[in-house]
Amino acid sequence: MKKGYYAFTLILQGFEQLTSSVEDALYEAGCDDAVLSVGNGISSLEFDREAESFEGAVLSAIQNVASSGVATVVRVESEDLVYVDDIAEKTDRSRQNIHQLIKGERGPGGFPPPVNPRGRRHLWRWSEVAPWMQQHTSTIIEGPSKVERQIRSINAALELHATANADELQRITTPRQTKFS
Repeated sequence: MKKGYYAFTLILQGFEQLTSSVEDALYEAGCDDAVLSVGNGISSLEFDREAESFEGAVLSAIQNVASSGVATVVRVESEDLVYVDDIAEKTDRSRQNIHQLIKGERGPGGFPPPVNPRGRRHLWRWSEVAPWMQQHTSTIIEGPSKVERQIRSINAALELHATANADELQRITTPRQTKFS
């Protein structure tokens, strides 16, 4: 299979300041194709990685970070999160029209809920909004890309790994044997 270059960003935890020892550890672990940055309390690595697939590029980068011993990956940054302005732009509608759809003042109601319902400025998953818009309005929208679906799956796995203990992970990820009589 032909290799290509894939750009993506990993959000990290494990250090709060950019030091030469952190940079060296990540570089030596194989993150020599990334730019490391720390700002506003968020550490990230922006990759431009050569691989046979997007998923392969991301998974190898996650393994490289883990082997560095100085950080862990919290998530892969995604373009899936959108504000009202983004939804309006992507659907060629006004912000007012999108607000009306969200509140149920127009359309059938049942607009997807925001991912941060208590936040000051709400965010939605484009992968949930796009199908709803296509089904309930006359808007023709391209659904989430294969890359966005892969990012969502990888992030779900990272979250599960971060929150579950080893026994839970084993129980959840081991296929069950079912006996048929």
